[in-house]
Amino acid sequence: MLDRNVLLTQLSFVQQAHRRLERLAQLDEEAFLANEDNIDVAQNRLRIAAEAAADIGRHIVARMGWGTPTSYPDVFVRLATHGVLSPSLAERMGELARFRNIMVHRYPLVTP
Repeated sequence: MLDRNVLLTQLSFVQQAHRRLERLAQLDEEAFLANEDNIDVAQNRLRIAAEAAADIGRHIVARMGWGTPTSYPDVFVRLATHGVLSPSLAERMGELARFRNIMVHRYPLVTP
């Protein structure tokens, strides 16, 4: 059985990150890039959203007995395989997860 508290907690992280990113998206490119803190906040909130989404997915995959994902992107593939996500959404979420991996493991390669 799925743990509602786990899902709601992780979903709240996604929602909080989304709200912060929406505010940053209101800035034009010049204003966004003029403040280094904007870039830091955007990268941090994208990472938080990606990790929380993957945690939601991993919880579902584990509780449903759909194996052990080998990576963050694999979480979304498994969800699509079992009809929880559409293939196109799973692909986009996988791209976000790969971008998260670049931000975390190869930080100097990420440029605004």
